[in-house]
Amino acid sequence: MSKQMVNVGYKEVFIISFILALVTHSLFFDIYRGAVFNIVPHDHYEYYAFYFLGDDLGKLPPQTHAYRVIAVLLALPFYYILPLFTFSGVEPSAVDENYLRMLISFSFVTYVSVLVTCITTYLIARKRFGVSILLATVIVLWTYLMLRHLREGLYGVDAMGVMVVTLIIYHMNNKWLYALLVIMGVFVNEKVAMIFFMLMAGRWLFYRPRQIDIYLIAPVIALLLYAAVNIITPHFFTFSSGTGAHRDIANFLPQFIETFMVNLTMKGIILNVIPVIILFGLYYLANMATKYIDTGIYFRSADIVVLLGILFISHLINVDYNVGRIAMYVFPLYLPLACIALYQLFPSAHGLLEGQKKNV
Repeated sequence: MSKQMVNVGYKEVFIISFILALVTHSLFFDIYRGAVFNIVPHDHYEYYAFYFLGDDLGKLPPQTHAYRVIAVLLALPFYYILPLFTFSGVEPSAVDENYLRMLISFSFVTYVSVLVTCITTYLIARKRFGVSILLATVIVLWTYLMLRHLREGLYGVDAMGVMVVTLIIYHMNNKWLYALLVIMGVFVNEKVAMIFFMLMAGRWLFYRPRQIDIYLIAPVIALLLYAAVNIITPHFFTFSSGTGAHRDIANFLPQFIETFMVNLTMKGIILNVIPVIILFGLYYLANMATKYIDTGIYFRSADIVVLLGILFISHLINVDYNVGRIAMYVFPLYLPLACIALYQLFPSAHGLLEGQKKNV
């Protein structure tokens, strides 16, 4: 089965985006409410944003979060644009209005990141793999559900990070735009550069001819920049904490064992093991899809290296019950093709998703 290019017009994208926003808008309010009442423990980037504004509320975050500056800067325009609103149970005199405005701006950027991720996945399915509108819509819905696995990351910068990963995948056919997004992406979340370094290093290792090109050079540059600012900035800024013992090489083995044991608990099975099993299932299906479609630069069998690598790193630095959340960064690599494989495995769905016979 060959891949066919599909011309996706602005009208189609607008309609899908409008419907998606219409049916998911409550997520924005849920995120904001959770942030206001601090329902879920999360990283408080709002104080970092105030630091950029020179506000009295501002303070530097832990060093491990301080370099995610683009993610913070994305929220600042909405601090001035969006209107203030609160919820019952919030005492206006007890909470700074400016603080609430900043929470609104971060909640809104997270929600927009979810929308952009879903729409970009739709475009990957339509324009890169040539699927029908209905099957692409199914992929959008599945993407939205997968994003909910970010859990407390929806109150931080994880949604922005996954959005950047998805945008990079979509633009992999443009090597210079790909490179720009990867290098900028490391300052949204460092995992972006790690993912594409592992992706391209794995392909370089397992496939010939072995060429060192911009696809591998860009994430290397991004990681070198990230390492440089990690080394240099502590000499000029006082962060709320250092890199932490979890990054001490001497602690890697005991931390790996500790995280592995966490996975054996009921909570670990729910938060870590099950999400990872889902991701391995997506990879298996995506690899199966190569029988039906030419995946080109967008997927290779060796791309399992990314999932294995992110799991290995997560255990080394002991992220506790966050292994499943962090691993979710890789799902955009596999999900569109996994849906295509499922479609091919169930012929009865072909009548429901009419038109796919011509496009995939």
